[in-house]
Amino acid sequence: MLKKRLEGSHGKWVEELHGGLWDYRTTPKTATGEAPYLLVYGSEAIVPTKMHVRTTVSRSTSQEENNELMALSIDLLDEKREAARLRNWSYQQDVARTYNKNVRTRTFQQGDWVLRRAEKTTGKLTPGWEGPYKVIEVRRAGAYRL
Repeated sequence: MLKKRLEGSHGKWVEELHGGLWDYRTTPKTATGEAPYLLVYGSEAIVPTKMHVRTTVSRSTSQEENNELMALSIDLLDEKREAARLRNWSYQQDVARTYNKNVRTRTFQQGDWVLRRAEKTTGKLTPGWEGPYKVIEVRRAGAYRL
């Protein structure tokens, strides 16, 4: 989102950065289901232009009632953070499950010929694999002596 916002500004990215960060901090994230601003401060962010425009909600709430609601919101902040942490953990488990679904485990036996991933490649045209090598010894799951 930040990249998209700053993409069209070319040399004026400094002026656009504050608005882009505001967007990022006040938009609910997929992993937690909450906006980072809410998890830090305990309440939804109010856009500065809405502070000057009186709505039916802001007219019907007195200062004392607003203070009570803010105190209650702060009291419930730990519970919101814990719920967001659990949603994030669940989201990470789903992502890992989806990723690992496509992983194919391969085992090699003594005497098999294999390729080894090259440790250093100097450019995009250099091969990414070295070999072939012969498996001399199977040490443990996934570890071989070539």
